[in-house]
Amino acid sequence: MPPHARDDRRYQVFVSSTYSDLMAERQEVIATLLELDAFPAGMELFPAADDDAWTIIKRVIDESDYYLLIIGGRYGSVSEAQVGYTEMEYDYATQIKKPVMAFLHKNPDDIASGKTEKTDDGRERLETFRAKVKTAKHVKFWENKDDLAGHVARTFSKFTRDYPAVGWTRASAETAEELELNLAKARLRIAELESEKAAPSAKAPDGTDELAQGDELVGFMIHFKYQWDDPAKPTYQQRSHGFRWFEIAATWDEVFASIAPKLLNEASEADMQKALESWMLEYHFEEIFEKALEGFEGEQREARDETMSSIDLTIDQDAFSVIVLQLNALGLVGKSEKKRSVREASKSYWTLTPWGLAYATRLRARRRGSEPSIHTINTESTAPTPDDEG
Repeated sequence: MPPHARDDRRYQVFVSSTYSDLMAERQEVIATLLELDAFPAGMELFPAADDDAWTIIKRVIDESDYYLLIIGGRYGSVSEAQVGYTEMEYDYATQIKKPVMAFLHKNPDDIASGKTEKTDDGRERLETFRAKVKTAKHVKFWENKDDLAGHVARTFSKFTRDYPAVGWTRASAETAEELELNLAKARLRIAELESEKAAPSAKAPDGTDELAQGDELVGFMIHFKYQWDDPAKPTYQQRSHGFRWFEIAATWDEVFASIAPKLLNEASEADMQKALESWMLEYHFEEIFEKALEGFEGEQREARDETMSSIDLTIDQDAFSVIVLQLNALGLVGKSEKKRSVREASKSYWTLTPWGLAYATRLRARRRGSEPSIHTINTESTAPTPDDEG
């Protein structure tokens, strides 16, 4: 090719990785390859346990010009032969001597626990796989998705020079428009497949079926403060206060449904606690009211009942921390990754996961003709007031 001639070839790159833990990273890599006029192909979009799918995967690797591997904190699902599907793809690519670009996470210990292997066996398999890949000639280490995208862009450009491939070339100037149209269609289809693949992430993570959830009860202590007015005393002495600890129980669904609306965008842990406390006061008002009157009899109880002016409650902080940890373990909430000001950096912010959003929608959505319930909490409190009770 003459020195200044334009290379119109387009290269197909097989992108291999686990999926749910590297969804954002894959999107960045695919976008980068598209900007470089490459054709990304990712056969993990096919059901990995399907023998026909594995045949298709091998054929697409055969047809690809380059093989690109991304390794994060998970080894991934394994075949009947007890080998991970991502490792099978890598082994096949090296077997047929396909040029391999490998990108390994630089600090696996820094990866969020929700995106790492949970078992010793999985961690051992991952470490062995990493060690195998490190022997390859072209391995780069990445720390975040932007860092990864930069490595991919530089490595791909080098590969097209050092490892020339057949690629795809326009047949003639007359077919240029057709080729560009096909390229646009390919990009659109890749985006559609990525979107479809994201849908299964809206399900409970593996292993959560062993955790307390749903209609199972969770008990915790609440500290409530109440006050009443005693008209028999001078005005400046009329208002009196009382404090009590009270153990209360609710289902995990009730707890999550009361917090979820706050997390549609994101919320601090303090705001999440306030939402649960507001729900507790609203839906367990009668129990709490009775507890405030406990120990008083006859006229004294009746007077307290009629003059109770307010009740406020606080959930035990340790108990609420356990609740947040449990919702996180169930895959319903996750730490927000938005950047914060120095003043807000010390606070914990949470948001709904895709599974949390799907589950919250199921809990809170009202069926036609249904009566309001815990799943359709009203925005205005319907808790009885002391005057109502009297």
